[in-house]
Amino acid sequence: VVAESSLTVGFTLSGDPYRVGVTAAGSTTLDLGGQVQLTATAYDSEDNVLLVPQFTWSSTAPLTAGVDGMGLVSAFRPGSSTVRASVGSVSGGIGIAVASPHHIVITPSTINVPYGTDATLQAKAYNAAGVELPVQEDSWAWSTSEPTQLSLELTYVGDTATVRTNMP
Repeated sequence: VVAESSLTVGFTLSGDPYRVGVTAAGSTTLDLGGQVQLTATAYDSEDNVLLVPQFTWSSTAPLTAGVDGMGLVSAFRPGSSTVRASVGSVSGGIGIAVASPHHIVITPSTINVPYGTDATLQAKAYNAAGVELPVQEDSWAWSTSEPTQLSLELTYVGDTATVRTNMP
């Protein structure tokens, strides 16, 4: 016995959508290095879903939260951004927050640097769960509370800075 069945589906897209909705597949508050997948949906003026071949994705702060052509958001620096999906002249957006690290550990925690010598310090950032976070090389800002006695050379690699004493 052979059974046959068929299903016919039709759709029409006339003109630009009336609005675009953007949703996230997870939290819109990300740790540094975190990602979330966004989905965009186009609607007509009667709130019917429209089939749209492709959306154009953009971020108001791409150095904080960047987005690729498929709506995948990546968190680069603490701050906030609105990520938008556009089709024609219509767009919709969603707010993305990139959390600051919960704590930063500098090693070694204490160090004696004899006059005229160098020492190396390394910093690591962690979230509230104690997971190390990836931090972009140019995101670190090193400083000292004793600038007349200690200089920080900001020619660092990643999370490492060189410390040099200025005075005996």
